[in-house]
Amino acid sequence: MKFKKVASWSIGIALAITCTATPFITRDKQNKQPQKKTEVRPSIRTRIDTINVTDEQFEKFKCKYAAGEFKAHNNTIVIYYFNPQSNNPKIHRYCNNNNNLIPLTIRHETEHARKASLTKNVSKFDSFTRGRIAAMNEIMAPAAEIIEAIDYRHENHKAFPTQKSIIKNADKQIVNTTNDSLRYAPADFNQEHIADIVLENALQRFLSETARGTYIGTIRREMNNRSAKKYTPNNQCAKLQEALFLPNSGMWAPMWEFESKKGPVNLWIAASTKQRQRILNSVDSTISKIAGKNTHFLKNWNSR
Repeated sequence: MKFKKVASWSIGIALAITCTATPFITRDKQNKQPQKKTEVRPSIRTRIDTINVTDEQFEKFKCKYAAGEFKAHNNTIVIYYFNPQSNNPKIHRYCNNNNNLIPLTIRHETEHARKASLTKNVSKFDSFTRGRIAAMNEIMAPAAEIIEAIDYRHENHKAFPTQKSIIKNADKQIVNTTNDSLRYAPADFNQEHIADIVLENALQRFLSETARGTYIGTIRREMNNRSAKKYTPNNQCAKLQEALFLPNSGMWAPMWEFESKKGPVNLWIAASTKQRQRILNSVDSTISKIAGKNTHFLKNWNSR
């Protein structure tokens, strides 16, 4: 009889404990559910380095130093300040000219950084498309320099001080088409004729540089390197651009989004079909020359 009472009490206590503990056990399990990780993208850092230009270096490198670069592995923009270490007036002019271009160089490299998620994570594309992306990247950045220089004219009521032909030519053409109205309002780069001027001058810059051998190694390296290390996008790389960037299907517009004093601009969408096709034809021709006899082995691409 006592055994039955003890057993009955034990069962009752067990049921009471179970019923009381169940909500806490359930709540504890809910709290332990894995939380979705929020992607934290690193910031872009900018650094100024000094290059001391001596007579010996000036002759050795034939006046060709990079004005800046974007180091993708640590999302750092490096801008070079040229310090003359000579009494040679040529060296002083060279250094001064390059240092005057620092605002344009910063804009150039910043656009490379902002579009890095489009131009670095490209292993999913075929060799020809990777080459096209690399070439287009080198046309896009000079186009950003033109936007920077034209916005400078509006803010300062004078042309950007430079001997750089791409800037001088674009400035002259845009001023002529706007009847010098840049004194009163910033340029609207979403107008077709202005977008065409920017793209054409950026293209001419690319063609003149590749004719001298510049960018050839970069394009060839991208075409050959299918297994490049995955790039970690910075916090200025737009996720929407990444989703919409489909160069193998002719969707180039995300690479051509910029900010201007007038507001957001997309040069690719604003430009004429003729100008866009001219860029695509020039890019494809350049890559075919680089690929040489191997061109016919590459995967077909869509050139819309």
